[in-house]
Amino acid sequence: NDKSGKLGNGVLILDEVDMILHPLRSELNFPIGDVANPILPRPDRWSFPMYVFEGLFWAVDSDAEDAGEGSQEKLYVHGRFQVPDTHLEQLKKVIKEGLANSHLQDEPHLVLLNENWYHGRRQHDRHGPSSEGGSGEPGMKECLANWAVEWILDAQLLQDTGTQTQIEKQDVRLFFMHGSSLCRAGHTDVMAKMEKLSAEPQTEKSTRLLQMLNLGHDLLNSYIPHALSKVNRVSFGLLLERDVEVLGGTETQPKSRLLLAVPFTGKDTPSRAAEFAQPDVQIAMTILAYQYGGLRPENIQELLMRLKKDLSVEPGEMTERKTYKKFQDMVVHAIRARLRLRADSSDEAVLDEWKKHHGEPPNLDLVTPNDPADVQAVLALLQQKSEQGMLVQRSRPAIAEFL
Repeated sequence: NDKSGKLGNGVLILDEVDMILHPLRSELNFPIGDVANPILPRPDRWSFPMYVFEGLFWAVDSDAEDAGEGSQEKLYVHGRFQVPDTHLEQLKKVIKEGLANSHLQDEPHLVLLNENWYHGRRQHDRHGPSSEGGSGEPGMKECLANWAVEWILDAQLLQDTGTQTQIEKQDVRLFFMHGSSLCRAGHTDVMAKMEKLSAEPQTEKSTRLLQMLNLGHDLLNSYIPHALSKVNRVSFGLLLERDVEVLGGTETQPKSRLLLAVPFTGKDTPSRAAEFAQPDVQIAMTILAYQYGGLRPENIQELLMRLKKDLSVEPGEMTERKTYKKFQDMVVHAIRARLRLRADSSDEAVLDEWKKHHGEPPNLDLVTPNDPADVQAVLALLQQKSEQGMLVQRSRPAIAEFL
C-alpha cells in the first residue's frame, strides 16, 4: 500500500546485523515471500527430522533397555520402519558416555551441554583423554548419521536415480557428517562424486536425493545440536491453555503459534508474538516440544475432527476406507509400543492382546471429537510412547501452511 514509494526507496540502518540475521540466534525476524508455495522438500522436510529424532527418543527411553547387547530384535519405528537395533545400541552407549562425562544432562530432559563432544571432539572426558575417532567408538553425530542413512535407504533414493553417478550408502553417511568439508576430512573421492552428481541433468529422484543430502547435513551439524541445547518451557515450548489466556486469548494468536513451538523469554514465559524464523529450527523445536510436553487434548480433538471429516466423504466399506485404516495403524502402533510387542506381530494379535486387559481400543467410526471421555481415551493411548506417529498426522498441514 506504499503508493508514494517512500518506503520502498528508504534506507533501514540495522545495528548488530550479524545477530539479527543469524537463523540460530534471533527468533524475532520473519521470512517473507510467497506463503502460498511452501518451501521444498515437502513432506520430507519434517518427516525426515522426525525420524532422526525418534531414533534418539528410542535410545533415551528407559523401555529401550529391553534390547540387550547383540539382540537381533528389530525396532518398530514410526509405524513402518524396521531399523537394525545396532544403531540404537550405539546411541545408548554414546548417551551414557555423555551423561557420565557431563556432556549431556538428563534433567528435566536430555540437554546437550558440550557441542564439541556432539561432533566427535572428545578430548576431555573424565575417564581419560581420547582423540577424535581414536577409540574407534562413534560419536553422537556419527550415530545419528548412521540412523539417518536408513531413512534414505527406506525411501530408495539411491536406486534408479536416472543419473550416471551412483551414490553409495557410505557416501551418504560421510556427506551427512562432513558436507562441503569432505576434502578436508580426507574424502576427496566422495566429494568428487557429489560434485559430479550435482553437475548432471537432474531427474525427480536425483533432485530429491540432493535435497535430502543437504538437509541431512544441515540437520545433523546445525539444527539438532542447536535444538538439543535448549530447555523446554525455558527457551522454547508449546503454548498451553493458561499461556494463551495470559496473552489475551486465542483470537490474539495466529494459528502457527497455537500449533507450533514458540520462543520463550524465561521459565514458563512464552514470547508475546515471536516465532522461530528458520523453518528447520521451527520443525526441530516443535518435534521436541511435543515429545517433552506431550500432546494436548485440543490436538487430539482437532485430529479426530479432521479424520472424521475425511472418513465421511470416502467411498467403500467403513473398515476399508483409507482414513479408517490410517487411524487403525496409529492405534496398533501405539499399542505395540505400549505393550512392547514384537515388530513382526500381526495387527490382529496386537489388538487381541490389548482387548484382554483394556477392552476395546478406540475406533474412529465410534469416537466423538466433542466427547471429553473419547478424547481422553485416544490421548491416553497415543501418549504412551513416542508421539511422532500422531505428530505427523496433526502437524503436517500446520507446518506446510506456515513455512
